[in-house]
Amino acid sequence: FHDLQGNLRNGQRCNTAKAYLVPVENRTNLDIIGGAHVKKVVFEGSRAVGVQFDYKDEEYEVKARREVIMSAGTINTAQLLMLSGIGPKKHLQKFNIPVIADLPVGNNLQDHCVTFLPFVLDTKPMNEKLANPRNIKEYINSRTGPLSSTNFVSLIAFLGGQAEEDFPDHELYFAEITKVMAKEQAGIKPIFYKAIFGPYENGPMMACLSQLLRPKSRGTVRLQSTNPYDPPLIDPNYLDDPEDIEAIVKGLKTCRKIGLSKPMKKLGVKPFATMLPGFTNLFPDLDLYFKLITRLAVISSSHPVGTAKMGDPRDPTTVVDPLLRSIFLSMFYNLYSFMLMFPKLWVLVAQKLGLRFAIGFQTDSAKGLP
Repeated sequence: FHDLQGNLRNGQRCNTAKAYLVPVENRTNLDIIGGAHVKKVVFEGSRAVGVQFDYKDEEYEVKARREVIMSAGTINTAQLLMLSGIGPKKHLQKFNIPVIADLPVGNNLQDHCVTFLPFVLDTKPMNEKLANPRNIKEYINSRTGPLSSTNFVSLIAFLGGQAEEDFPDHELYFAEITKVMAKEQAGIKPIFYKAIFGPYENGPMMACLSQLLRPKSRGTVRLQSTNPYDPPLIDPNYLDDPEDIEAIVKGLKTCRKIGLSKPMKKLGVKPFATMLPGFTNLFPDLDLYFKLITRLAVISSSHPVGTAKMGDPRDPTTVVDPLLRSIFLSMFYNLYSFMLMFPKLWVLVAQKLGLRFAIGFQTDSAKGLP
C-alpha cells in the first residue's frame, strides 16, 4: 500500500509534450506539426523512406534522409503498419493492400482492465472541495492544496500473485468519485447505473477498484477499412482466460473487507445497499456475484500494449526483432504491473536498453525487413 504518485510539476499536470517538446520547440532542426493526420508509411521496395499525411485539407509526403520512427501508440501503430502493408497477410489481402511483410501486427493486445465496488462516504462531496474559494485561492497563489494533487485517487495497493513469483497480479485503487465520473466517464450501461448509483448519485461516493495487472487474455486490433480516418476495430477480449477473472475477484473481496473494517467505518464508509437488478439472490455467494459484476462492469484503464511485439525472430508471434530501438509500448510483449503513463520512466528504459523502433535505418524495423 502506498500513496499515489503522479506526473506533476509545480502543482500542475505534466505530460510528454510539456516535458520534452516544449523545451526544444525552437530548435532549427526540429519541426512539430500539430493537427496532422498520418495516413501511411511510404516504402520503396521493403525499405521505409517516408510518410504520407494530411494537414489543413492538403496531402503531403515527407521523405526521411535517415529513418522513420514509429511512435503512434499501441492502437494507431498497428493501424498504420497494416495500412502500409505490414501485417497479417490474409487480413491485408481482404482490403487489397499490397503485402510488404506478413507479420502478426495487431495481435497480442493487452490492457489493464478494472472492476469496482462503490461505497458511501460521510464527508463533503468532492466538487465542494474543488470549488471552495479558499482552495482555489491557495492554488492560484502557490500552486498547492487539493487542486494541486491527484485528488481523486489517494491510495493504491499491489497485491496477489503466486507464491513462487515476486510480482502482484492485481492492484487496488481507492478513489472518491462523482456523478459525472460514474455516469458518463466510466461507460456503465444506463440500466446498471440507475440501479446501483441512482440513490447515491448526489452525495459523496468512493470506489475501490480492482485492476488486473498481468492479463493472460489477448485481444486484437484490425482494420475497419483502408480509410486512415476510420478507427480500427479493437477487440480487447477482456477476461477470456478464467485466471483473469479470479485475480479481479480476489481484489474485489479485499475491497469489501477493507470497506467493512473498523477504521473505514469510523470515516463513515458504507457499502452501497443497491445491487445489480435481478441478481440479489446471488449475493450470499460472493465469488459468484463478484464474477458476475466483473463481467458486466469491466472497464479499461487505457494501458494497451503489445500489438507490435518485440521478440526472438524465430518466434512466429514476433513483429519487432530484438535489435530494434523502441520508444512506444506496442512493442512490449507482456503487460507490466505498474502505471504505463509515466513517460519519463519509459524514455529512461528505452535509453538504458538502447532500444528504439526504427524503420528504414541501419537496423531491422520489423522481422524480415532490410
